[in-house]
Amino acid sequence: MRLKFLFVFVVLLSVFSFAQEDFEGYASVNMKLKIDSNIDLVATGPNPETDFLTGELFLYPRDSKYQIISNVNYNVNPDAEIRKTDDKVIYKWINPDTSIYLNYEANVQRNNQIIQIPKKINFPLENLDPNYNQFIEPSEYIVINEDIRNKANEIIAGEDDYYKAVFKLSDWVRTNIQYNLTTLTAEVVQKSSWVLENREGVCDEITNLFISMARSVGIPARFISGVAYTSLSEDWGNHGWAEVYFPDYGWIPVDVTYGQYGYVDASHINLGESKDSSNPSLVISASSRDMDFNAKSLEINTQLISKGEKLPNLVRVEMDSLYNQVGPGSYVPVKINLKNLQSFYVPIHLRVTKAPGLQDSNIKMILLRPNEEKTVFFTAIMPEDTERDYLYTTVFEVIGSFGGVYSEKIAYGDLYETINKEDVEEDIYSYLEKEESSYSQKIDLTCIPKKPYYFDYEKANIVCEVKNTGNTVLKNMDVCLDDDCRNFDLYISESRQVEFNDLDPNKELRISAKSNNVDVEKYIEINSLNDPNLKIINVDYPDKFSYKEDINLKFLLSSDAPVKNVHFYINGDEVYRQDEFFGDENKIFTVKGKRFYSSDNFANLSIIYEDENNYQYHTSKSFLVSLYNIPFYIKMLAFFNLI
Repeated sequence: MRLKFLFVFVVLLSVFSFAQEDFEGYASVNMKLKIDSNIDLVATGPNPETDFLTGELFLYPRDSKYQIISNVNYNVNPDAEIRKTDDKVIYKWINPDTSIYLNYEANVQRNNQIIQIPKKINFPLENLDPNYNQFIEPSEYIVINEDIRNKANEIIAGEDDYYKAVFKLSDWVRTNIQYNLTTLTAEVVQKSSWVLENREGVCDEITNLFISMARSVGIPARFISGVAYTSLSEDWGNHGWAEVYFPDYGWIPVDVTYGQYGYVDASHINLGESKDSSNPSLVISASSRDMDFNAKSLEINTQLISKGEKLPNLVRVEMDSLYNQVGPGSYVPVKINLKNLQSFYVPIHLRVTKAPGLQDSNIKMILLRPNEEKTVFFTAIMPEDTERDYLYTTVFEVIGSFGGVYSEKIAYGDLYETINKEDVEEDIYSYLEKEESSYSQKIDLTCIPKKPYYFDYEKANIVCEVKNTGNTVLKNMDVCLDDDCRNFDLYISESRQVEFNDLDPNKELRISAKSNNVDVEKYIEINSLNDPNLKIINVDYPDKFSYKEDINLKFLLSSDAPVKNVHFYINGDEVYRQDEFFGDENKIFTVKGKRFYSSDNFANLSIIYEDENNYQYHTSKSFLVSLYNIPFYIKMLAFFNLI
């Protein structure tokens, strides 16, 4: 018999990685941050002079629940006035005549903290606080077009868990967009639409695309500018990531580039939040003559001071190979059982660092619900090139989130049966539970007249807002008023306005929104007016008054619609004029007693006015008056019907 030799065969995978794993395994990191820039003053004429120069620094660390700022120092040359506001540090130089240096230094303690979300948040969101509406709208580089909306809807179709929807969007972008510093993205920031089309970008652009997708389905997200440690340069570098708003919990970090969905490792320093990645970091303004200014790019340097305590295991990880002895070229499923030990959601990733070969990606991203257990698989591929009767041993090693390391040995050689790909897929299928999607088709339909009222002679206009509040695209949506229909597709969380015009204001209107299995109806009644209904109410005046005295006439004026060019008359004589009127108002007119005289002792208060469309109307009120001291000649004229 030929002697069998034992060889240890270990293959180290080339792993795509940005974040230094040591930092992810620590609860906190203390760093020293330094930001500086130079501003050169360049004479452009014979009499150069600068009254003042102001530098507004928007990029600097703020205190938050994630990071604590201490030992702040501002170093400038020459001396300057320095003032800090909520969103910037302002440096102001008076009559500078030489090049300027500005600086910001601080110690930053960054905490690696997972926000504890103990229960499911329903998706799509309903009743979003209007303060966050700006973070679901497109901006300069964070575009929302049909392609982005289509892809986002495809990724999260059937998802009713808000955190899982965020997680799925994050992981699709990480998996499908290549980080590429060699393209033109390294020099000029590209819009998110370009990133989706070309499937590549750097951290800013990758983040922009994620934010675009999130916003397109009603998930508020904002851009974070900062620095983070990268193993590409083994140093801190400029970096961009996102924060997503979770109702009742606030803003939660999502770093798609680093694969950290719901937290960021403690090497991240947040230097500013914004709606778009295009916000400036330093703005220079000045009052000068014959002088130009050249501001150098900001230099940001970060140094490690110390690391905090190691993070505890949030998740129990157990790894087991389904086959420990296999033939050459075998496919070997490696089963990993996960148990969330926490009463809140925990996002983790598993990264294969040692294996002879892998069928798929070496990274798996998993979101565990509170106390959830889940099984995932990697499939290792054994080498085919072996010598007869030789036994080989390889190591399969996985690093988990926050620093856990797990390994399993697998023996292979021609003494053992070769496991083919089809058998492995069947084995894996038998272990895995299929995650069911919960598709919902829901519509919110709100219809209101464009005006609060219409006159009988007008045609009415109705504006309807229809919103998809379910978690799947509503195809061939019909919004109809009788036979007048508008057809379109309505994406998740998307709202559209539909307008119906030239309607009879005296008729009850039935408006419907239909798509597949969902049908919503609204009945609309329009406030229809014959006229503005201007009324004179509760006329008040003295019981008796002299023909020659001034008396106060009081009454309540009321209207159901705005009126204009309002003229007030007493017994045919104009006593007051008002340009506009609407609502209820107590009126007081001081009028000579003689205005009220009539042969039958009745006075008449009348008003002529117009509606908003210049149609004219008339209203009046007669009331009995008791006058005394009436001149004799007035009585005579009245007797002969001359007045």
